[in-house]
Amino acid sequence: MVNNSHLVWAKETKFLGVTILSSKSFLCDFHEARSNFYKALNTILGNLGSNPPIEVALKLIQSKCFPILMYGLSAVTINSKELNKLTFAYNSVFYKLFKVKSSDNIKFCQYFNNCWDFSDLCNYYRLCFLQKQYSNCSHILSHSIDNSDYKDFCSLLNKYSVQFSDHKHVIKMKFWKYIDETTFL
Repeated sequence: MVNNSHLVWAKETKFLGVTILSSKSFLCDFHEARSNFYKALNTILGNLGSNPPIEVALKLIQSKCFPILMYGLSAVTINSKELNKLTFAYNSVFYKLFKVKSSDNIKFCQYFNNCWDFSDLCNYYRLCFLQKQYSNCSHILSHSIDNSDYKDFCSLLNKYSVQFSDHKHVIKMKFWKYIDETTFL
């Protein structure tokens, strides 16, 4: 009860377009985002025909479909199961456009079309989100609930050799450097 009103127990709730699940730890379900992503992707590819110009298709997909898939991800830590589902959806773009199946070939197509793999893309948005959150240092670790976000932030800074004070264009350059160094090892 809150203020003498009964609360209804729910297994999930939707807040700002993100489905939050009941769980011991914070957990979101991105099934609807994946579904809407596939609908938008198939609409674009259906309108472009069976052999679309790659540059046009990728530009449309990057501007219309990827934001659907990425919505809300920067604010949460996603588990590996959900990351795999989202990565599969993201990689399906390259599978459909380039007719390649292996993860190495998909990564090759992504790299040479100036697209990051899904994990790096999520990490970029997550890092930028957390950097903005922690730019006002007065609230860092003021609550234990912030501990996992702060650890995630420090881990991302370290992984991509980013400094706290780096601007977005510098961060992008450091991400590309990391991708260049690790993609075809």
